[in-house]
Amino acid sequence: MKVLLLSIWKPSRGGVVTHVEKIIENSKNDFIVIGYPKALNLPVFRAFGYIIYGFFRAVILSGRNKFDIVHAHYAFPQGFLGFLLSKILGIPLVLTLHGSDINVLGRGHGKPLVNFVLRHSDHICAVSEYLKREAVRLGADENKVEVVYGAPGIESLKDRKPEKGEILFVGSSVRQKGLDILLDAFKMVREKIPWAKLSVVGGGMKEKVASGVSFLGFREKLDEFYSRAEVVVIPSREEGLSLVALEAMALGIPVVASRVGGLPEILEGRAILVEKENPSALAEAIIKLLDDEKLREKLSKKEVRFTGRRLGENMDRIYTKAKDGSLEFFL
Repeated sequence: MKVLLLSIWKPSRGGVVTHVEKIIENSKNDFIVIGYPKALNLPVFRAFGYIIYGFFRAVILSGRNKFDIVHAHYAFPQGFLGFLLSKILGIPLVLTLHGSDINVLGRGHGKPLVNFVLRHSDHICAVSEYLKREAVRLGADENKVEVVYGAPGIESLKDRKPEKGEILFVGSSVRQKGLDILLDAFKMVREKIPWAKLSVVGGGMKEKVASGVSFLGFREKLDEFYSRAEVVVIPSREEGLSLVALEAMALGIPVVASRVGGLPEILEGRAILVEKENPSALAEAIIKLLDDEKLREKLSKKEVRFTGRRLGENMDRIYTKAKDGSLEFFL
């Protein structure tokens, strides 16, 4: 089969790009991806410009390719474009929900658009049970929604050498990722553990000065940072799932995370979960983990459920059933 993928794509970076990469790498099908052209930088123009650009790009591509499926990542704008193309090309629309399309757009002025796309998608993949519930709440037919967890970008490291007191945050500086909460918590951590260090890896961050904190900006390769991390912290205010959580679990790195979104369903019993937006609770959990070697060992068991291979197999099954017009759901 040939699948038309509508998604954020390179040179952009992040969890969605990794998710799509893993599908392409592990699927038996052929793909063509329509991402954002470089010219679309303004947020509003970016969304509607993508629909216009993507529409004409897809029409041109369909003249040379017989697409069997259109697969959109995010309800809007990709999902809306996917709806238009599915009707014009006469092929099924598979929609994957990643989080911000539901957590942000689905709660504001974009709610009618999200609702429309959910109701007009042939099959919906949610990256967590939490997102499945939210999708149904927003109008999706529960019988069309299936949970398909993502896969870590890094599934193994040859030689991990954690450094004492090394704390790692990977993510952008957008509010929902909770970096500000972690920085407040880290001040409390340093009062109890003066040798603690925090490495902040991610894009869109301005250079700052803070005792014990290294702001490293975006890095293409994360291996060295995961290798030396004693603890990974995910202080999110909202989270559909979390690529960082999947990677930390795959590599056997203890995690402290907010009890939000889809995080509890994969981290419960495998991490310390704390109330969101609570720097004191976050600091207490980090201190506890840094101080307790046995607890770190207990939470260092490598997770093998979430792999690129499994993601690829799940999507191949969904594509086949979508094309045939009947999708069987496996929990």
